[in-house]
Amino acid sequence: METRIGCSKPICRRHFWVVLLCTFNMELLNASADQFASPIRILPKIDFGLSSAKAKNVVVLMADTGGGHRASAQAIEAALGMEKVGDLKITLVDLWSEHAYFPHNKMVKGYSFLGKHPRLWKLLYYTTASLPGRKFEKFWTAFKDQRRFEEALDELDPDLVVSVHPLTQYLPLRALNHLAKKRGGNRPPFVTVVTDLGSAHPFWFHKDADLTFVPSDELYRKAIIWGVPEHKLRQHGLPVRRDFWQPAKLEDSSGSKRRALRGRLGLRPNALVVLVVSGGDGFGPVKKIVRQLDKTLRAASNVKDVHIVVICGRNKRLLDDLHRFQEDKDSYIKAYGFVSNMAEYMKAADCIVTKAGPGTLAEAAIQGLPVMLCSHLPGQEAGNVRVVIDQGFGEYSTRPKVIARTVLRWLSDPKLLKRMRQKALEAARPFATRLIAKDLAAVLLETDDR
Repeated sequence: METRIGCSKPICRRHFWVVLLCTFNMELLNASADQFASPIRILPKIDFGLSSAKAKNVVVLMADTGGGHRASAQAIEAALGMEKVGDLKITLVDLWSEHAYFPHNKMVKGYSFLGKHPRLWKLLYYTTASLPGRKFEKFWTAFKDQRRFEEALDELDPDLVVSVHPLTQYLPLRALNHLAKKRGGNRPPFVTVVTDLGSAHPFWFHKDADLTFVPSDELYRKAIIWGVPEHKLRQHGLPVRRDFWQPAKLEDSSGSKRRALRGRLGLRPNALVVLVVSGGDGFGPVKKIVRQLDKTLRAASNVKDVHIVVICGRNKRLLDDLHRFQEDKDSYIKAYGFVSNMAEYMKAADCIVTKAGPGTLAEAAIQGLPVMLCSHLPGQEAGNVRVVIDQGFGEYSTRPKVIARTVLRWLSDPKLLKRMRQKALEAARPFATRLIAKDLAAVLLETDDR
């Protein structure tokens, strides 16, 4: 197994100014991951005021830098809608794309560019995580965008603000505090739900947030280091999509239901299934990995009936390339674009090959899937690699041949697969989303009319 976390090649000087101009784009600091399968922490309730029968307006702040933040926002929206809090209006808002000035309103495009250039990402991540970098970022964004953020939040008039993005703490809180001062009242409760897993940028943590939800012991400790009072911390796990709110069982990995599910997905019921996920934006050297998997598994004598199911996300070029490989009648590859039934593909799979995105890892653990990690974003996702390895339900390599040999070893050893499945299930936190929503509902019920 090869473990390489970080980049060894030097940064070209001509990229330096590009990086400085892109500093607004990141969700970013490396916090070494311990584990995310940790006991739930429930701390004393905070009183936000008197209850109110008025219909409540919840604003969820996010940004489409990757699919994970929107997925988390939608998961919280769905779970909160199930709580008994009376009439409720929930609005998902991308403040940066919809209300910021140029260049900050191009954050999503900046993310897509930097995600494909890991060395630039790494430089930007650690630059903005440094004290000078944080101070510059706060000054620059406040100078450019605070007035527009105030106008947007004033119009939204929230009873509760929930942030699921590292760049929607400092400036929204500053804007809300300024609005409250002008009105002569109190700002609405502000809650942060950290959607990174084993690493987190300091921008996630703000001492003035009324509650901060963290998914792991490591980020609990980091939150305290970055100034969040312990009585404002809650730890349940990562918010995940509704399809992952129920825990899988070890016995679910075999049997008639699983074979029937594979049939509905167009797969051979008794085949071994390797699921390859490139993330919503299709980052990573997925094509090389898939071709090597196909070559290695077809040449193996001890596994004969295999599907390599590839979810390409929004990467149409990758999808087209893999469709050409599928024309070979002996190929094991079945490629798809963006899918909405990822839970079913995970339930049908024997293992998964993926980048170290926190949402995918949390969902894979809930389904009891052994994880072969093939890439990670420097800084932001480095801790996630350690989470998987330390918890014993996966390995990491960037080399297609090593990845293919590792997957073959797993598929050739049913007892090993079963042990890794058990480790994944032990790490899972399927009830996290509902627990977060219950805490948010308690905040809503304690707020007073403004």
